[in-house]
Amino acid sequence: MTVHARPNPKGLSAEERAAMSHRFIKRHDVAMMLLHWFNALVWLLELATGAGLIVSDRYSFVPAGFTEFMLNIFGSRASMLQFHIAVGVFWTVVLLVYGIVGFKSYALSFYRNDLAIDRDDLRWLKNKALRILGRPVRLPEQGLFNAGQKLYAWVVSIGSAVIIGTGFVMAYHIGPQWLIQWSMPLHFGAVGAVVAGLVIHVYMGSILPEERPAFFSMLHGRVNELYAYEYHTKWWCQRKKEERDFREELAREEEREAKSSERVRHPPGLRIK
Repeated sequence: MTVHARPNPKGLSAEERAAMSHRFIKRHDVAMMLLHWFNALVWLLELATGAGLIVSDRYSFVPAGFTEFMLNIFGSRASMLQFHIAVGVFWTVVLLVYGIVGFKSYALSFYRNDLAIDRDDLRWLKNKALRILGRPVRLPEQGLFNAGQKLYAWVVSIGSAVIIGTGFVMAYHIGPQWLIQWSMPLHFGAVGAVVAGLVIHVYMGSILPEERPAFFSMLHGRVNELYAYEYHTKWWCQRKKEERDFREELAREEEREAKSSERVRHPPGLRIK
């Protein structure tokens, strides 16, 4: 198949589309997938216990039956709070270890390159909104993540930092009283922002066809090449360039080895009769 200078999905033949749909490109490393599902489990536990701990005579975030269900599991709100704090501390430790050990390998590149927002991303957000409203506009080419995924990743990253910081302040009464009091609305606000993004993230990943391959890539780390070509064109072009450069370097290395072997068999100055 010919690699186009500027990919045009509509210009692909049926044979090319079929062939690309059966070829896969690595999208995520094992460490990234493990971190993703670890975070999902932590959020499930923390949201369940956190919702069970919120009790007020004026308002209720969850049905009374859910609170009773959680109390039946833990026995008391004190035990539920201790579990909530323990999971939060464990989550913090894992994130710190991941950030320190994988700083150069994963974290730095992830935030500096994969999540960097450029003009195409801003145009993508605008045009995506217009598309939802029914306007037939073209979406700009995207990298490894589209602008919506990048925006959600930043919300989760900043929100998680706020949640962890305020959580430690509230759990261990760190700092003056005003700091502890302000930590409560900040903690709830950050959780609300992340949960709102999470609902959209799960909906788009499980329902929308253009997002579904990205969702399943968190299970096996790969996406088919046709999906990458159509929805993450910048990344697809980069991967193709890397493959081409690798093949060229491999060919040059084989050529150097062949010349070296020839010199060993026939040293300079040696007459062969």
